[in-house]
Amino acid sequence: MKKPKKLIHIGLAKSMSTTLQMLWRNSDNYVEKNLKGITDKTDSFFNEYRNDIDGLVAQLEGTPLPFGFEANDKLQVLSGEGLASSWLCQSPELSEHIPKRQKLLATMFGPLADKILIIIRNPIDWIRSAYSQSLKEGGSLGPDEYISDFRVSIEKNLDLRALVAYWEQFEAEVVILPMELFKENEESFWIAYERMLKMSRPESSRSQKVVANPSFYETLEIHQSINKILSILETACVENEEYPVVDGVIEGLKSAREWGSRSAMERLKSDQILELTELLSRTKESGRLELPTELTEHLQKNFIDYLGETASFAFGQILEKYQQSVISSYRKPKY
Repeated sequence: MKKPKKLIHIGLAKSMSTTLQMLWRNSDNYVEKNLKGITDKTDSFFNEYRNDIDGLVAQLEGTPLPFGFEANDKLQVLSGEGLASSWLCQSPELSEHIPKRQKLLATMFGPLADKILIIIRNPIDWIRSAYSQSLKEGGSLGPDEYISDFRVSIEKNLDLRALVAYWEQFEAEVVILPMELFKENEESFWIAYERMLKMSRPESSRSQKVVANPSFYETLEIHQSINKILSILETACVENEEYPVVDGVIEGLKSAREWGSRSAMERLKSDQILELTELLSRTKESGRLELPTELTEHLQKNFIDYLGETASFAFGQILEKYQQSVISSYRKPKY
């Protein structure tokens, strides 16, 4: 039987994509191509043609891919978490179109691969991480506001049942691995990777430092407040026509919100966090994330139950932890 050599890693976003891409890119036995340029361009098309999404999809379906796999003796991987995930932090009004976008990209890339890899994580932790990412990108919504505004986006991005169905239409096998396995025991993760993909793990003759895009949960409330302050200041400068600001001020405030606060938050020491908390008069984050009933039921059916029905997902203890997290996030309806 011919061994698979062509792998497409489609996400999920916020699920160790940065780490895997670095390991593949620096390995001696893989050729890695990052698909971020493709997924970013797809997002811009959806935004530009939002009034005729169906027409856009029909047009893009017939567009030839700019690149694919090459004739190569090495293992090849096309990696792009944006193939599965989109609009986590902006454009919530486009969220209803996420399934069309997922299906479009599966139709374009699905026929190329021998194997499709999806990395998942605890869905409640994924929501926290997506919210954290929204603050990193300059957002200022509180947790409840984020869940309210982005509920449809969360549902569509975490509809594992639908996502797998789009990619299973083609001959490639879909393999699902939990990120927690890597965090708990890297060797167990790579053993499962090799067994389920029937591909070697990435190997390198060079020493490598594993990189990641972490979520700094202890600074979320501070980050939100600082972004909110910067957003108010930016709005004041834009709206006040009586006293126009000099060139560069608005851009500077926007840059501070989108990049400056993010860089600083990642470098705060514990005493600095305490000082900022006192200045902002904020109480410590409770750590509990409560979800609306309909969102919890969606996660139960299309993420937890789906994994339980999937024979190849043999990570019972991890699935049990996912289940406990979803149950504990349930918020009873208010009467």
